[in-house]
Amino acid sequence: GSNGATGATGSNGATGATGSNGATGATGSNGATGATGSNGATGAQGPTGAQGPTGSVGPTGPQGPTGANGATGANGATGATGSNGATGATGSNGATGSNGATGATGATGSNGATGAQGPTGAQGPTGSVGPTGPQGPTGANGATGATGSNGATGATGANGVTGATGSNGATGATGSNGATGATGSNGATGATGSNGATGAQGPTGAQGPTGSVGPTGPQGPTGANGATGATGSNGATGSTGATGATGVGATGATGATGATGVGSAGATGATGATGATGAGTTGATGATGATGATGATGVGSAGATGATGATGATGAGTTGATGATGATGPTETFLQNGTTVGTRSTVDFLNGFTVLDTGTKITVDGAGFVHTTGTETIAGDKTLSGNTTFTGTTTVNSATSTGAASSINATSITSGQALAVSTGASTFSTGSGTGFFYGGATDSYKGANTFSSTGDFSGTLVALTADHTTAGTVLGISAQALTTGKAVDVQLGTLYSGTTDGQGSIGAVNIRAKSFTGNVFNVSAEGAAGATGANLANFKSNQINGNVVNITGNSITTGNGVNISATSLSGTGAAGGKAIAVAVGTAGTPIYVSTAGAGYTGNLIDLQANGASKFSVNELGKITGPTTGAFAIDNGNASAINIGNASGAAPINIGTANASTVTIGRAATTTTIGGPLSILGATVTGPTSGTFSIDNGNASAINIGNASGLAPINIGTANASTVSIGRSATTTTIGGPLSILGATVTGPTSGTFAIDNGNASAINIGNASPLSPINIGTANALAVSIGRSATTTTIGGPLSILGATVTGPTSGTFAIDNGNASAINIGNASGAAPINIGTANAGTVTIGRSTQNTQIAGTLGSTGLITASNGLTVSVGSVTVTPFGAGVVLSS
Repeated sequence: GSNGATGATGSNGATGATGSNGATGATGSNGATGATGSNGATGAQGPTGAQGPTGSVGPTGPQGPTGANGATGANGATGATGSNGATGATGSNGATGSNGATGATGATGSNGATGAQGPTGAQGPTGSVGPTGPQGPTGANGATGATGSNGATGATGANGVTGATGSNGATGATGSNGATGATGSNGATGATGSNGATGAQGPTGAQGPTGSVGPTGPQGPTGANGATGATGSNGATGSTGATGATGVGATGATGATGATGVGSAGATGATGATGATGAGTTGATGATGATGATGATGVGSAGATGATGATGATGAGTTGATGATGATGPTETFLQNGTTVGTRSTVDFLNGFTVLDTGTKITVDGAGFVHTTGTETIAGDKTLSGNTTFTGTTTVNSATSTGAASSINATSITSGQALAVSTGASTFSTGSGTGFFYGGATDSYKGANTFSSTGDFSGTLVALTADHTTAGTVLGISAQALTTGKAVDVQLGTLYSGTTDGQGSIGAVNIRAKSFTGNVFNVSAEGAAGATGANLANFKSNQINGNVVNITGNSITTGNGVNISATSLSGTGAAGGKAIAVAVGTAGTPIYVSTAGAGYTGNLIDLQANGASKFSVNELGKITGPTTGAFAIDNGNASAINIGNASGAAPINIGTANASTVTIGRAATTTTIGGPLSILGATVTGPTSGTFSIDNGNASAINIGNASGLAPINIGTANASTVSIGRSATTTTIGGPLSILGATVTGPTSGTFAIDNGNASAINIGNASPLSPINIGTANALAVSIGRSATTTTIGGPLSILGATVTGPTSGTFAIDNGNASAINIGNASGAAPINIGTANAGTVTIGRSTQNTQIAGTLGSTGLITASNGLTVSVGSVTVTPFGAGVVLSS
């Protein structure tokens, strides 16, 4: 039924004494879970009942199949909270099943009504103290009792079924690519190469009549291309476009959870689509039901204590009669190590014992002795003989200023140890990474054995003195398994400036010796393995001046200041082994040798191989090659070998004085001489066989005798056979007048022999020959052609033709023209010989031209018919016709 109205709260009763806890009752099994009823209306708050005992939690029932979700009903009033069941043991996780297809979400069922609150059991009686009375009405709150200890944690319950994973939101659209960066501008165009040098100006010929324009001369050589301009830098890469916003698909609403079924766990159904969230309003929260009475406490009694066994009977022997009292003798007998010393009534304690009569007893205190336990201070001088072992920390405090704070004398030792300190197998880390050099504080450097001082002393902190041993080891260090640690570690700070003391040069690590025949300082490694980059000795410094390593041996006469032996080197070049390898930056002198200021004689460097010198440089700078065999200076790559590259104007002499033949270059390889070549000998001799060529490496001229003044240049004189200048199909240019001392200039054995001018100026033959005749095509010549078709041929003086005929072209008009307005005279100096024009085979002979008067200075004789088509005018004199063989025809 509905809850009654809540009664007024009564005052709290007096708190009863706490009884002992009874035994915990067995956990009852959980009853079957009833169907969930619809929530009833919330009743009025009833009075709070007495607290019942907490029931045991029953095992969790099997998971029923998930029912279809019903429509969300209105929330009913909240029922009273039931007691919690005991937590079951954690079950093992089952194998994960494959995900089934998502089923449709059913409608959410209405909530079943909450079952009625069961009555609370009566409070059980308290243990042996006596049962607790029934719980009275709730009074005023009493003082808070002490917090009890926590109960044992129950086993973890099995994990609930994992909910279906929500679908991922839609992927956001990919952001568009950023705009492509602007293309970098092209680099500047390289400068145009300079024009080839202009040929030397030929001498000006005598001014002849102006001829027609000659053919265009051949094209001059193209100037060398200018260096290609530097490539323009690439334009900056455009910034990457912004990443598109990530899609934010809304997560579907989670469907309401169906009511928990009661049946056995069936197969997991396909997960339905998530339904829309129900829109029903939450019902008002019902009032909390009354708390049931506390159940009775279990009354298990403690087991009875076992009975005590009976005491055995007392022995029944009778006591003997008491003897007579003897005379009183000495009080005590005293022994030492089991041997009796004496019996006396009086004892005297000496040397450290304190004896005190308290009035009731005599107390003896060994306060002056050293005890086996406790902390004590011992005064005076003490001598310990035999084997003594100290356990714990031992400290020696001494106030001495000139003596020894602690001394160990082992003058009889032969093969033992005067002092043995062992840490055993301890893996201590004392001192690791300590000291100011590793970032620690000053005075923080420690070790398993530490000698330290915080004073600014000038003495020696640790001294090992063995001035009489000859073959022993004064300081021995053994670290057989050391791989990355340090056998000796020296840390220096601030500015170390020690260089000398009263005995000579010094250093932070100082080794001195007098006369010696062996090694004063030796570092050796007996193993053959050595990683690339490993150093047997490493010297490293950040200094910018001074010497990283300084070796002084100013008394050596025939010895070595530095001796390096590396007899197993192999390979060549950068990848091969090196006895000395020097690496420097961008400046400096990697190897520097300096002698005394004056008077030094001998070699500055001497390189020997197989017992013989191969290369040496003496004090004069003279470089001497090997004593036998060729002396070669080679470059390890294809770049040039420069001799005297920075010598200024000083001469470079190769093969002077005592040299025999001097050979520069090699056969089949071009030898380049960068500047003018001056040959002081009278002869340049080519190879013993094959052609001797002198070539220019570019299209510029080869000048022979360019600065010889007026001295003649002879090519092929005396013993030469044929002398060839130029080559076929290539023009040979002679810069000045050509003087040919032989009688004949012979052209090629086949093809045309051409003499051409390289420009539009005239070609003069016999220009300075005085009155000697110039013969072209005499004797054996066939046809002689002067000039070419379509081009005017100019003859500077009178033309004398010894042949009987002048023949014009095979086709076209044959014209004889004057180059100016003066007359053309034919037969001007022929005397009375006749001049025949158009004789024999000529067709029509035309003299003069229309619109121009043709004048005949003498008598015109005509053996044929004279036809004057436009009339005949005789302006002066008469016309005599003799005879009229056929009459005169006068036409009007």
